[in-house]
Amino acid sequence: MTDKLADARADLAFMRGLATGDETPSHSLGLVLFICGGLYAVQTFIQYLSFGGHVDLPPLADLAVVVIANAGVLGTIITVTMRDWSKGPKTLSGRAYEAAFIAAGLINLCLVVIFGLMSYRTGSAEPWLLHAEVVFALFGGTWFIAFRLRRRLWQGAVSLGWFAAAILLAVNGVNNRFLLITSLALLLLMSLPGYLLMRAARPTQAEA
Repeated sequence: MTDKLADARADLAFMRGLATGDETPSHSLGLVLFICGGLYAVQTFIQYLSFGGHVDLPPLADLAVVVIANAGVLGTIITVTMRDWSKGPKTLSGRAYEAAFIAAGLINLCLVVIFGLMSYRTGSAEPWLLHAEVVFALFGGTWFIAFRLRRRLWQGAVSLGWFAAAILLAVNGVNNRFLLITSLALLLLMSLPGYLLMRAARPTQAEA
């Protein structure tokens, strides 16, 4: 009888750990945000310098910057996903936390196709520029979910930052400052938070 009671207590402790256990953020999630945000920030800043006449780059160089940045982002996502496929968070809140960011990434890929086709059909770059504003608002919503799940004030500030950046892009209109705002937002609201998540993760997660 004592053994059965001990087993029942162990089972209850295990289930409690699944529901309310370790709230440490994923090191892998932080790594993806840090690298992808940094690559896109560098890409858009180089485009800002090139299109604004601050740096004279040949057309092929502009194309190379875009290709290298997107190849780096895709490679990072594939590598981290394959490495950590079976190492996801065990708690319900942890899975919901990471699922929000994964969903945002998938939605972003879908929006790339939608706005890309719209730009192609209309022969105008304006539909494509709307993509950044929509994605920024989407990221704001994603970080708001993260804030509600983890109750970290800095994550709430990141959410507000994305919303503010989306509105600022709309107010700014189509000019060269659009790329500068985009670059700064990606650096401060994507790459930097990714670094903070990596720092917050346990060392054992990084080594796993």
